[in-house]
Amino acid sequence: MPDIARELGVDGILEGSVARTANRVHINVQLIFAPTDTHVWAEGYDRDLSDVISLQSELARTIARQVGVTALTSARPEKRISPEAHDAYLLGRYYWFTDDGSERSRQYFQKAINSQPDYAAAWSGLADSYLLAAVSGEVRPEDVLPHGDAAARKAVELDDSLPEAHNSMAAAYICL
Repeated sequence: MPDIARELGVDGILEGSVARTANRVHINVQLIFAPTDTHVWAEGYDRDLSDVISLQSELARTIARQVGVTALTSARPEKRISPEAHDAYLLGRYYWFTDDGSERSRQYFQKAINSQPDYAAAWSGLADSYLLAAVSGEVRPEDVLPHGDAAARKAVELDDSLPEAHNSMAAAYICL
């Protein structure tokens, strides 16, 4: 650990593991002072999968406290994402990155949207899928670009703090 820390130029290493069972998630996290390989802090978290977004924020605040940094808190309440919608979104992103391409990914993004219509990341994925279909030549651009633009706009409308939504919007501007 000390050699890795020295190579990376860091004092602390954060180790963690995530396990999922049905609609539950268990996360173990530990902070190590790397130069001496000394354990500083560890904690385990058990949550419903729909609480994973708020768990990320809680974990970030806890780690920040442990290292003496004040974490910024959001004025906006954390949004609950249904496990079914999130699973469909993740499958959509998987297929968006593979050679199966955009048609299959669009089906999963649409499934996520059908499950939770206010899920901005799913709208962003749908936009990216349409835009990929246009630029890859899978379909005629004029057949899908309006759909990609509309989905990107919907993603930004639902969550203007979501980086993926703005990336999709930028891609739509470039393609149009």
